[in-house]
Amino acid sequence: AMVEAGIVSYGGLIVVALTSVSSFVQPNLEMSSSIRILGFPLMLLAAIFGFFGIVVGVLFVLIHLSRLISFGFPYFSPFVPLNMENFKDTIIRVPSWMMYKHSKNSSHYKQEKRSRKWKLDESEEPY
Repeated sequence: AMVEAGIVSYGGLIVVALTSVSSFVQPNLEMSSSIRILGFPLMLLAAIFGFFGIVVGVLFVLIHLSRLISFGFPYFSPFVPLNMENFKDTIIRVPSWMMYKHSKNSSHYKQEKRSRKWKLDESEEPY
């Protein structure tokens, strides 16, 4: 009814619907707040430019997320930068017997082997 009356556009209606559904889907309060805040500029872009504005807005958000680094790893790893060896546990989880080695970006991969000399030393008295 609002679209037929000319109050909102189809693009604005789509953004409002996606924002409201995503606020119920996300259980994390901080994430739902950021999704809600990102919805307002997308609504503005949808009102001004229509569907093209939504596409450009989502593209800017994806570009920003692909440039983020969290705890020393890219946020969209292994998609950006593309690393085919680490795709085993991204979209479809493979069986554990196929995951025979850690990711090269993993802290377990970079961890050096530490000697347990205290275990081999027989001079110490047991507790």
